[in-house]
Amino acid sequence: MKNKVRMISVIALLAFLAAGFLFFQKYSKTHEIEVVQFERREVAKDFALPVIGKSAHYPTQDKLSLQVARSKPVLLHFWASWCMVCREEKPELDAFWAKHKDADLLILGVASFDTRDAMIQSKLIETPSFTVLLDEEGDVANLYKVAALPVSVLVDEQGYIVQKFVGALKNYDYVAIENYLEGRKSMSR
Repeated sequence: MKNKVRMISVIALLAFLAAGFLFFQKYSKTHEIEVVQFERREVAKDFALPVIGKSAHYPTQDKLSLQVARSKPVLLHFWASWCMVCREEKPELDAFWAKHKDADLLILGVASFDTRDAMIQSKLIETPSFTVLLDEEGDVANLYKVAALPVSVLVDEQGYIVQKFVGALKNYDYVAIENYLEGRKSMSR
């Protein structure tokens, strides 16, 4: 008796699954499924900060806004004179800027939670390769949700955040930025 009940249950289950499969097949042929892709992009917050280190390669006034700088992608690099990791990575960032300064990228150092005097004494802006802005109270860093330094934020020309890099930039981060820049070039051809 138990075997007959199991057999009937299995047959009923198989019949139910077959009916469901047939219904789905018929429904999918008569109804188009619309695929909608949503692209959620975060808008980079605009700001205007005083320039404390002027790059010879990017002439600016005494104050610079992100909106004005966005003629090409911008890498905002949040750092400070008191941050040892920031000091250690500066030569690599300088080299990266030297490689891209003429055409496809602008690097803006944003000295956050720091002072002009401390940046001058640290010699980080003695001969700046990239433009350095002063965010003394950390207002801009807070806008970009910077919890610790250094942090870099890649912003495209339309004002959208492409990627955020937490910590010192690693070799693969530089490669990711270069891949993004290459992708832009190939799309514009």
